[in-house]
Amino acid sequence: MELELRDGNFYDQDGRVVLLKGVNLGGSSKLPFGKDKISFVNRPFPLSEAHEHFGRLQRWGLTCIRFIITWEAIEHAGPGVYDREYLHYLREIFLIAKIYHLRIIIDPHQDVWSRWTGGDGAPLWTLTEIGLNPTNFAMTKSALCIDTYGGRPEDFPKMIWPTNYFKFACATMFTLFWTGNRVAPGIKIRGLPVQDFLQSHYINAIMEVAKISQDLDHIIGFGTMNEPSTGYVGVQDLSSHFLPTELKLGYAPTPFQGMCLADGIDQDIEIWSTGIMQYIFNKPDCVERIECQGKRAWQDDIKCIWQRCGVYEIDPETHQPKLLQPHLFAPIDFGTDCYIPFAKLFTDRLRSIIPKAILFVEMPPLEFMSSTFPKIDIPRSVNGTHWYDPITLFLRDWKPYFTVDVHTKRPIFGRKNVRNAHIRALKAIRDTSGRCMGDAPTLIGECGIPFNLKNNNSYKTGNFEAQVEAMDNTIASLEANLLSYTLWCYTSDNTNKWGDLWNLEDLSLFSRDQEHMQKGIDAGGRAKEGYVRPSANAIAGTPTLSSFNLEKTTYSLRFKATTRGVSEIFVPKSVHYQDGYHVEVSDGSVHTEHFDGYDLLYYTHDPREEVHALLITKNSSLTTTERRRTCCSWIRWFSIDQCSDV
Repeated sequence: MELELRDGNFYDQDGRVVLLKGVNLGGSSKLPFGKDKISFVNRPFPLSEAHEHFGRLQRWGLTCIRFIITWEAIEHAGPGVYDREYLHYLREIFLIAKIYHLRIIIDPHQDVWSRWTGGDGAPLWTLTEIGLNPTNFAMTKSALCIDTYGGRPEDFPKMIWPTNYFKFACATMFTLFWTGNRVAPGIKIRGLPVQDFLQSHYINAIMEVAKISQDLDHIIGFGTMNEPSTGYVGVQDLSSHFLPTELKLGYAPTPFQGMCLADGIDQDIEIWSTGIMQYIFNKPDCVERIECQGKRAWQDDIKCIWQRCGVYEIDPETHQPKLLQPHLFAPIDFGTDCYIPFAKLFTDRLRSIIPKAILFVEMPPLEFMSSTFPKIDIPRSVNGTHWYDPITLFLRDWKPYFTVDVHTKRPIFGRKNVRNAHIRALKAIRDTSGRCMGDAPTLIGECGIPFNLKNNNSYKTGNFEAQVEAMDNTIASLEANLLSYTLWCYTSDNTNKWGDLWNLEDLSLFSRDQEHMQKGIDAGGRAKEGYVRPSANAIAGTPTLSSFNLEKTTYSLRFKATTRGVSEIFVPKSVHYQDGYHVEVSDGSVHTEHFDGYDLLYYTHDPREEVHALLITKNSSLTTTERRRTCCSWIRWFSIDQCSDV
């Protein structure tokens, strides 16, 4: 199942272009089972359920899994202590996935560093080893966590967790991880410079997964790190906010204020909402005095690292903090100075174990980066940037006539303009691959929609039309750019109340709570009409069109032949085509293999022709005459002369 990379595409061993269509597995893999004894065994699901879930993904036409692991899952017990039971479980789950012809990308996942800083990823000991005290993070506003924010977990504000990118604990840990040797040269942990300590343990832990999968050819590659944070890197002035596009929601201390609060020093902090004060006037709603009550985010006998490094001092006369180096981090370019050296180190270790492993490059969310995307010359690399419609994600509401440009914060109105804006945004990501990564392929590592739109209304009514439309918008925009993608996400233990079991996110394609609304082996799939759709798995040439029209229930493929291979197209019989379908081709022949819930079409084109086309229509949607007229006019539009009825 090995893939070659060239000309911005994935190629299989037969020289066919492969469009990867997959899903992230799974949303709850960020969290362990239990609190007293941490274990990630059975994340994403028990081995006894694996055939059920992998079989469902195969029937839905998904060919690729971005498999979620975390550093904590591997090395939670302490530095250099690996969870062998979990690693054994991973290998067993990988082997079952191969039965269903699923390619796997290993995703070392993290969000805002760790569970103790509002997200997931790193083990607890990474915080305590540098002297932090997570029990005081809430009091000092060093992190915002669902368990300690002060309210009921079910009332945790929606999509507030990313504000931790701009809070002290996450920013400090990532700064030390990326550039500790430069900005904190005297800080050592267990005899190692702090940057070397953190990076070496992270890489060593992920390499344990490489070792147990090195003989599995369907493990096609590894990501470097999910959505890394820049920390303080690139911040122009520590007394101002991190950057103009910073996500401000709730308490929004400046970097220096965050350092002061973490040191137990009371501060006046801005509070922001998502109302007109932010988006029209660019001002906070109010300012509140935060009193730390003698609590510090550092352990009692530990002096703040940034004070030790001379970033600030406590004035001996006034006893007030004084910022000494406001521009310390400004000259550092995250891409060239931090990410590329790390990615090369990671790649060298990975390819010493799996020589042909693909590297999936992930920069921080582009709207949270102050520097530009760097030039990356690592061979066999893929741009794995993520993309979501911000309005749908943050407001949990599908508004086909309105969105916001995340870079300019300008509103966009009108259904057609919104769709075009999404297509342009994805094209910009693809163009970045060509400009900065030597025309590397692009795989959108995360994209998708929340299913709990409009305050969970669909769970009461059973009507998922808005979710279908929102998902179709996302995938149609991907198809318009001929992009590979892995949707976020599939969570086997999703519930309507708690979503994907992490920060109240609810983006899973599947939920047990929806099983009672449907019948059949795929009951529990939500808004399937949006993402279970015809698609080309492998194309014997360079595609110029591969798209599904949900309204007309038609699939169109067009390509310029580059090999005599056979093109493979997935057709879902259980969704869209329950009454059958009709296939037209410009030339050559088609034969069909039937499976449980889906068909695979094999299109052998006529090698005498340069350009080839295929059209799938729903049996009940057109009469034979209408279908013939539609197909022939469609083919003439592409300047193809032949029309064959198959």
